[in-house]
Amino acid sequence: MWDGLLMEEERQEATFVLPLAIIETGNHIAQATKNHYECAQELVRIIG
Repeated sequence: MWDGLLMEEERQEATFVLPLAIIETGNHIAQATKNHYECAQELVRIIG
């Protein structure tokens, strides 16, 4: 079931986002020494 669904989404060029990856990316942005806001905006744009 899931394999077929994922394969169909991939065929339609869907973007797959892993929740843990988003959390970890947010943590890295929060710990950056500068440009927090700009980096966070770019992450939101990419995930969009």
